[in-house]
Parts: sequence; C-alpha cells; structure tokens
Amino acid sequence: MLGFLRFLLSLPIYIVGLGLAHALFLLNYGFDNKITNSFVIGFVVGLILFNFICRFKPVYIFGHELAHWIFAKIFMKETQNFTVGKHGGSVQVRDPNVWVVLAPYFYPTFTVLWLPSWFIFSYFKNDFAYGPEVFFAILGLSWAYHIVLTLFALKFEQSDIEKCGRPLSFSIIFTLNMLFIFIFLSLVTDGLLNGFSIFVDTLKEDMSASLNLAKICLSKIRALF
Repeated sequence: MLGFLRFLLSLPIYIVGLGLAHALFLLNYGFDNKITNSFVIGFVVGLILFNFICRFKPVYIFGHELAHWIFAKIFMKETQNFTVGKHGGSVQVRDPNVWVVLAPYFYPTFTVLWLPSWFIFSYFKNDFAYGPEVFFAILGLSWAYHIVLTLFALKFEQSDIEKCGRPLSFSIIFTLNMLFIFIFLSLVTDGLLNGFSIFVDTLKEDMSASLNLAKICLSKIRALF
C-alpha cells in the first residue's frame, strides 16, 4: 500500500519535472551571448571528459557524502563518522528524511562550491578580461560532472533509492535537477521572473494537451464497447 501511495505521489512530481524540461527549450538563449556560450562549451566538454576519459570517482565520493552531510545539517539531523575512501564513503545520519537521503542525486555539490569564486572573478574583472567566460565554462563543467556521475551512481548504487521507493525517488531526483538547471538558465537568459512565466504557461499547455489526449483515448475505448 505504501509503495502504491509513493507511486501516486510521484506522478504530479514527474509532471512538474517534464514541464520544466519542456520550458528549457523555450528560453531565449541568444547564442551571441558569451556567458551562454561559455557555459554550453564547459558543459559539453564535461560530458565528454567524464563519460569517456575519467570520472574522478574519489572526488565524486567526497561530494556525495558531503551532500548528505549538508542536508543533514540543514534539517538539523545528528551526524557522525564522515568517512571517504578511494572506493566508497559514508556519513551516519540519525533519522534521515527523504531530502537527506536523496541529496547527492539532485544537489550539485561542486557547482555550488564553485559559485562563490564569482566574487573573485568580479574583483579582478579589470585585470582579467575573460574572467566571466572562464567562470561560466567551469560552472558548466561542474554541472556536467554532477549529471554524469549521478547517472553513473544510479546505475550501481541503489541503497539510497530503495529507502524512499524507486518511483518517488526518481521523480524527486529528476524534477529537482530540472529545477536547478531551469533556475540557472533563466537567470542567464530571460531572467527568473520571465523564466517562471514561461514554465507556468508551458505547464498549463502540457496539462491541457494531456487531458485532451486522455479524453480522446477514453472516447476511443468507449467506442469499442
């Protein structure tokens, strides 16, 4: 019964995630925008590097356990024994909730750690003309690292997923990853408010189209009887 309830709960979460994914294609990227180009180049290079050359697994293990620890502290959970090794790591959390358990799969640890360096690039912007481009290229690289290693981990590490049930876990992971990506790309393209407006309009259109499709399918089924 609990599994069925989790499945039902995952459906609206998936709908929001798919709406965010659809809205991503409707943002005004403006490929003459140096920031957008830098981010895309870094992201593509990262996809190639971390897929086919080296995954830097010990680095990912540290980021994975750090995400558990960060969200445990956010929710004021007691933590013990933070350990990281070449082939695995762990952090003991007393009574972890779903956000603590799934944090490494939706929270881009190294991307967030990189963000404060923007203040350094801003400070030296007059001395380093290509600072913004370098910053956003590395930001894209770090995001690619999160995406590639998350997908890699989900193929082999299922203990975190099983704790919350697969349907609910995957829906949360997918939707929150889409949310992080959408917020950032909205900020560097149309602006957050315009991006949110695009998402709302897209979600309404997608839900309307889905309802119309469901009505057509039901009418076809009824016609058979």
